[in-house]
Amino acid sequence: IGPAGKKYTPFVGTIFLYIFLMNIWGVIPGLHSPTANISSTLALGLIVFVFVEIESIRVRGFLGYFKHFAGPVPALSPLLFPIEVISEVIRPFTLAVRLFGNIFGEDVIIVAVAGLLAMLGLKWAGFIPTHFPVLILSLLTAFVQAFVFAMLACVYLSLATAHDHDHGEHEEGQMQVV
Repeated sequence: IGPAGKKYTPFVGTIFLYIFLMNIWGVIPGLHSPTANISSTLALGLIVFVFVEIESIRVRGFLGYFKHFAGPVPALSPLLFPIEVISEVIRPFTLAVRLFGNIFGEDVIIVAVAGLLAMLGLKWAGFIPTHFPVLILSLLTAFVQAFVFAMLACVYLSLATAHDHDHGEHEEGQMQVV
């Protein structure tokens, strides 16, 4: 997020821990991950969306907030403005569907593997956790999905709170990295 990123650590950290723990919840036999429900993930996506928009208005100001939708080239503003607004409004849905799809799919695979072994009539299947390798992978998936959601929240915050600096303000001899 940059030098101002420290103030967003509690928000992003809370999002990460909440999603990770809710993903782990589904690994416990008989329980389902709350993040395997589209309502939960949509609520999380909307929380990130509202927070990012509020921070963008706070950092850029009300006019600067709307100006960043127009893009850097004024002649292309009529074309870019609707595209940028649609892109911004779609973000909570993409966050929600990505998290929901991955966690729901993981839960379905665990149930399918356990059910398949039961259907095959394997008597030892009830005593030995034959879906154990899938559970190990689900622990990895739980972490990765929480990390991706938190990282995307950081990217959205970084894009929303970036200042449009004058690129001519660097010292002589320094190259600007774009």
